[in-house]
Amino acid sequence: MLPKRKRDASPKGLAAGEPLKRTAHAIAASSWGWVGSEAEDVSNITQEHMAAACGLSQRNTPVNGEIDEDIIVISSDDEEDDPNCVKRTCRNNPNCLNYLGQKTWKDEEEAREVFMKDPADDARDADLPVGLKNLGATCYANASLQVWFRDMAFRSGVYNCQPVEATADKFQESPTFQLQVTFAALQESTQNVFNPTKLVESLELRTSEQQDAQEFSKLFMSHLDAEFKKQSNPALQSLITDQFQGKQVYGTICSNCKSVSAQETDFFEIEISFKDNAKLEDSINASLQEETLSGDNQYLCATCESLQDATRYTELASLPPVLHFSLLRFVFDLAAMERKKSKNSISFPTTIDMSRFLGNASDRQSKKSAEGNIYELRGVLLHKGKSAYHGHYEAQVFDDRKNSWFQFNDENVTKMKKMGTKPVVIDIEAEEETAQKERNKQRENARKRRRIDDSDDEQSSPPNGGSATPAPSSDSRVSSKDAYMLIYARRENCKPQDIPTPPPLAMQVVDDLNSAHDNACESYAEKEKKADSLFRSVSAKVVDIIESWNSYAIVSQQALESWLKQDPQSISIKDVVCSHGLYDHNKAATMKRITLHACRKITSETNCVFSPDLTSNDICRTCVEETFLEKLYQKQHPALVDSFDAVYNVNLDLGSYWISRSWLRDWKLKNPKMHTSGKPDPPPDDGDRCEHGGLCLDVSKRTQISVEAFSLLRPLFPMWEPMSGDEEPCLVCDGLKNMRIEDRVEVRRRAEDEKSKLKHMYDNALNGNTSLLTEVPCALVPRTFVEEWREWVNHPTEKVRPDRVDNSPFFCQHELLAIDPNCPSDLEGLLVVIQQSDFRELEKL
Repeated sequence: MLPKRKRDASPKGLAAGEPLKRTAHAIAASSWGWVGSEAEDVSNITQEHMAAACGLSQRNTPVNGEIDEDIIVISSDDEEDDPNCVKRTCRNNPNCLNYLGQKTWKDEEEAREVFMKDPADDARDADLPVGLKNLGATCYANASLQVWFRDMAFRSGVYNCQPVEATADKFQESPTFQLQVTFAALQESTQNVFNPTKLVESLELRTSEQQDAQEFSKLFMSHLDAEFKKQSNPALQSLITDQFQGKQVYGTICSNCKSVSAQETDFFEIEISFKDNAKLEDSINASLQEETLSGDNQYLCATCESLQDATRYTELASLPPVLHFSLLRFVFDLAAMERKKSKNSISFPTTIDMSRFLGNASDRQSKKSAEGNIYELRGVLLHKGKSAYHGHYEAQVFDDRKNSWFQFNDENVTKMKKMGTKPVVIDIEAEEETAQKERNKQRENARKRRRIDDSDDEQSSPPNGGSATPAPSSDSRVSSKDAYMLIYARRENCKPQDIPTPPPLAMQVVDDLNSAHDNACESYAEKEKKADSLFRSVSAKVVDIIESWNSYAIVSQQALESWLKQDPQSISIKDVVCSHGLYDHNKAATMKRITLHACRKITSETNCVFSPDLTSNDICRTCVEETFLEKLYQKQHPALVDSFDAVYNVNLDLGSYWISRSWLRDWKLKNPKMHTSGKPDPPPDDGDRCEHGGLCLDVSKRTQISVEAFSLLRPLFPMWEPMSGDEEPCLVCDGLKNMRIEDRVEVRRRAEDEKSKLKHMYDNALNGNTSLLTEVPCALVPRTFVEEWREWVNHPTEKVRPDRVDNSPFFCQHELLAIDPNCPSDLEGLLVVIQQSDFRELEKL
């Protein structure tokens, strides 16, 4: 056990034995407490202020209660050793160096695992399938790939896909070839995890963005279908449709003439909407129920040539060998106007007879079971998480070769308990503990295989050896709140099939990976003794540095954790660096201070360099100033509003100004919606003005403020020119409002008259529809004129009619057109084309 430095006594002001409680709020307050008191301008910011912003100043509350020294050295990672140092609070304290991984170096076995990574730990377990590495947010793709891989017909089709002559030279860069490599690795890899980076890159997927799993599946299948259709083998050309495509019929029967209108469509999955505690069979039946069309929802019958009551129906005409049920778990909430995930539970059988769902309603009632319509559950895709916008995807798939169900959680693959004990509840959160135990067991088994023995006498485990999980019984049911896709296969297709052979090019890639892994295992075995000696030397140095680190050099928490794991020799600290290449005070929670002595020993004795090389004086002033201005605003703005409220309506009889009421209401908030961090507030808007630039008639949009209030606002908004409180409302608006009833009738009549005379211009001038202007004399008018004229026609008693068409800006000094009428870019937004007859009518009007 490394020695642990005792804490000093509590500072003055606390009773003996009273613990000093520190909170994130207290630390934040001390970090920026100088804003407005010690500094009212960016020029007042000192180096000590910038250190305080990062939590590195003596003014910052020391978490450990020490006053003389602003750092803390504790070598233990156990909270039980010191209840005042807690991981939850101390992890974001730059002065606390606990919880970084020191504990690993105290245990020799754990330290060896960090220092000497045995590649045999990554060897494939004969009893488990291969997992797929999650590249960031690619779990949705991994789950689908594991399901598709176990479809032997589909896997064979992928393997048999050959490069087309036109693209043969780029075939190895295509998604099809990379899918061949991925399937070959899942089948033949000697490692427990395969990295599908090249497949993801060929599909141009963004690894940091999670996509909709069902949308990905549809797009990828469409791509493969297009590739398969290019093949010369007819069976391969129709593989996707033969394997996954069914047919359904949508029809309508007129209740009057009994005529039938029906349309047959293809489907790759059957969409199922369901309520809580629903059964799959009941939900299928519900989707096939006939719908009566009546009342406002009557059907326009082509035979009757009129609206009639009718019956609408849906029928399943034929089913594919592999049947997908898409459970509509992601729904749109009309109340919240957003997409949400439904946590409704649905139960589904491990064996389902689809005979009772095929054909029309009468056929479904009388149809008997047929062997060709019995399907076995072969996979369940699940979405873990409460939100429809993010979460984690997993797959539970039945492996025919191992006769077992497996849970695929990216890299982690675990054998599941028997599916079908009544009832089975798929709860992926509850599987975590089991999965962790399984991973620990895999690691222990891998350690036992550290020595690679090439003896011919060594026997490999048979594919179906061990305690296999039997296939579920026919009356078993499964219930889930996370399942969103169910995969069933026709019983006759569920019999064990021969494993297809990967194509030579794809198999070569996998063989190279297997060889590299084998070589790494052999190399590790040969170098283990030498590495052990080096480990002891490095371990002693690391422990020595841990004991000596304290403060004054700033690195990131991640950098120290990487060093303790003996990661690369050059460790980046860019996670605490801003865009200007200096320390970012906004990332102070992940900063750690160590002594320069410890930092130098890390460089000299372990050959590790922290990059970039910065000093404690390299805190970014620009970033601090930006935050300072925002903090200053948050402190000064409420005080300014209080001063404004005290004078805004005093002595209005001695002078006043009009201001937008909505702008003023927002500006007076503690956190105005108009405010953008780091930027001054926008000046008062024109909410108090009408469209003619005068004072608006609506008194609810404007309010008066005193001369004193104006004097407070004017320095903040020097370009603001308000209207005097003596300003009269807009005469034009007032005239429109007070127009006599007879005048209103006359104006409306005139507007309707002009609309009828200029109907083509009214209907088509602004929508770009020039199809009716072919071989017709045309004219050009300003777009603004047509817009104003239409506004007047639509609201003749509220808007002002434009009195002239001004085309002068579009003519040059020689009285010729300065624009090209045949160039759309010249016309866009400026001019519109109208019939010449409409232009002549405008001249009369």
